Amino acid sequence: KKVLVVSEFTKRQIEKSGLKLKGEAIVPVGVDTNFFHRLYPEEKIVSYPFVLTVGALKPRKGYHVSIPAFKIIAEEFPDLKYVIIGNQSMTSYYNELKETVSRLELNDRIVFLENISDNDILKYYNSAELFVMTSITEPDTVEGFGMVYLEAGACGTPVVGAYNTGAEAAISDGVNGFLVKHEPTDIANAMRKILSDKNLAGDLGANGIKRAKEFDWANIIKLYEESIFI
Repeated sequence: KKVLVVSEFTKRQIEKSGLKLKGEAIVPVGVDTNFFHRLYPEEKIVSYPFVLTVGALKPRKGYHVSIPAFKIIAEEFPDLKYVIIGNQSMTSYYNELKETVSRLELNDRIVFLENISDNDILKYYNSAELFVMTSITEPDTVEGFGMVYLEAGACGTPVVGAYNTGAEAAISDGVNGFLVKHEPTDIANAMRKILSDKNLAGDLGANGIKRAKEFDWANIIKLYEESIFI
């Protein structure tokens, strides 16, 4: 009777494949805002400033685009590092990324981590200058929503995501973060705006908290109930 779809983007992708949905309802992914929240006082988990991505090391996450983007701004922000937290079991892609890091002379600027506890991920979200994940839509795999944007936003951290992905559901461009093209220059420009303007970063972060609360599980459960029982 009902087909629940996590985002308008996912719906478009399904329809592009030739499948006509009937009785569909958009019911997004939720976020636990009781767990993901701003820490007071802010507990810095590392001593250096950094931008952050949380997500398995897979091509669809777009690391091969975000790392070159970081290279563009690296000299402008010499103390800044890029922390990447995610499962590294896809060794071929992980090795490709490490080769890219070496080629771009970023070995001392990119930090790869995995098997990080939820409590420490919460601290990384809170400590980051911004969160960036420029996922890529491919014929056989998509980023249908992007819960991590809401997790970061719930911690008051500005976010950067890409057009034509599920990030469009979580990010209101210019409000809680920026949506960008899959081009290193465009990604770098968005990061530069946030890093160079503390007032803008603060506004985006505050709006990120509000945005995340819209997706709190209590609200999402109501959507499930309305979609199924009405």
